[in-house]
Amino acid sequence: MLALLSIGSSAFAQTEGTVNVPTVKRTAGQVKEVSVVKNRQAKVKIELTNFTNYRDLQFDLTLPEGITVVVSEDKVIQVETAKTSHKVAANAVADNKVRFVVYNEGNVEGDNVIKLGDGIIVEIPVNVAEGFSGSQTATLDNILTSNDAAIESIEIGDGTFDFRALLLGDVNDDTYVDATDAVAIALHDLKATPAIFVEEVGDVVEDGTVDSTDAVRVALDDLAKSSSSKVYTEVEEEDVETEVEPE
Repeated sequence: MLALLSIGSSAFAQTEGTVNVPTVKRTAGQVKEVSVVKNRQAKVKIELTNFTNYRDLQFDLTLPEGITVVVSEDKVIQVETAKTSHKVAANAVADNKVRFVVYNEGNVEGDNVIKLGDGIIVEIPVNVAEGFSGSQTATLDNILTSNDAAIESIEIGDGTFDFRALLLGDVNDDTYVDATDAVAIALHDLKATPAIFVEEVGDVVEDGTVDSTDAVRVALDDLAKSSSSKVYTEVEEEDVETEVEPE
């Protein structure tokens, strides 16, 4: 399930051995796809694993049709990074392809420049079109990183992951939004996240978090649907007697 970017040519590597590479995953677990909701904003989270020896990163993200990177009115792509010591630059290089550069502006700890380290490096906001459906592939390529001295570059092989459209609230991925999803969200809020839990579609009230308020909303909506299905109208037929007077 892990969308691991396979190691490519390491001709520029300073040392021999395997280079640990970026992975695409969500915080709830290592998964191959990013689940999204139609006509809504989502986030692509790019993480690094065992990347403590490197301090810069470049990659191109090519999105499938129906998924676009969010651009502000002043043409800026608002990208978040978990590392306050690092900055992110983003520029469109082709249709639906954006180049991202994560770099250190000279921040140091003691005598050492702060490295990238593990954890989420960038969160890229994307818009999902109303017509997006099914599962479609995104591509990460032109991936480069630098050694801890930022002198030499290391090439990393291309990688892919999928965008998959789901219903808002369908956190257990069973194609329905019902009380079982409400229970799953409540458990997640209690730090007892079920084995199958799609966090990306859990923010039903759209307040930026997945918590008990979302569980209550899903439960109430499910109750309303159950109640409305039991409502019916009885049409009573009246017997109409016609009296015929004898001639």
